[in-house]
Amino acid sequence: YTQFFMRHGVRGAVLRIVAGSRGICHAIAEEGFPHVVISERFDSADISCVDCDSRPDSLRAIEYLIALGHRRIAFATHTVPDHDQQDRFEGYKEALLNHGIAVEDRLILRHPGSLAGGASVLKVVMSMPERPTAVYCADWMLAVGAVKAAHELSVRVPDDLSIIGFDDADGRHCVHPTLTAVCQDAVKLGVEASARLVKILDGDAQAPFQFTAPTFFEVNESTGPPPAHVVRIVANGNGSARSDESGAGGA
Repeated sequence: YTQFFMRHGVRGAVLRIVAGSRGICHAIAEEGFPHVVISERFDSADISCVDCDSRPDSLRAIEYLIALGHRRIAFATHTVPDHDQQDRFEGYKEALLNHGIAVEDRLILRHPGSLAGGASVLKVVMSMPERPTAVYCADWMLAVGAVKAAHELSVRVPDDLSIIGFDDADGRHCVHPTLTAVCQDAVKLGVEASARLVKILDGDAQAPFQFTAPTFFEVNESTGPPPAHVVRIVANGNGSARSDESGAGGA
């Protein structure tokens, strides 16, 4: 890796990885090449990294839903695993277990982090025989795709389904209704990583280092109490969809 970087005139690297590429960071650190890994956490003291710990606020988000009366809460995550997604999942599980609510495998949904993936999440959730009354989308695009699909299928957010998203760029204010979200300052992470790497290269700071920033939880318009009825999306033969309502309690 050092030879590769040097051939391209690179003096230091900011790295963004997923679970399957963590070994690359260990190799670069062992070679002593100046680096900072962003949005990932390591037990090894040889690797410099900056990240946000979203587990506490993910727990807070699920506890907020529980306080509103929700008991069947789905969790939607990206298909590509990384430390960020795992933090959010651990917070989700901890909140449920703290309140005596079982973690159901069928309520853990893994879809590509895209608008289409979010639409799939919405359709799967709304078509379940015992459907959830809320979903925590741990990826920004999943949340936006779910809200967009809700409008297309006449699912009212939050009257029929509460949605909590994850937001790292104030995008929660660009959708309707405004998303309740666990939020991180991604710009701050990028600035922190670059500034620390520059100081290391200039000899003004020592590596390795590890920095963890907090997230925050913001309540907006996409969450409310569970509905007194259940809306179930039914696919028609022509590729469209319609909604059926039943009198079963949603809580």
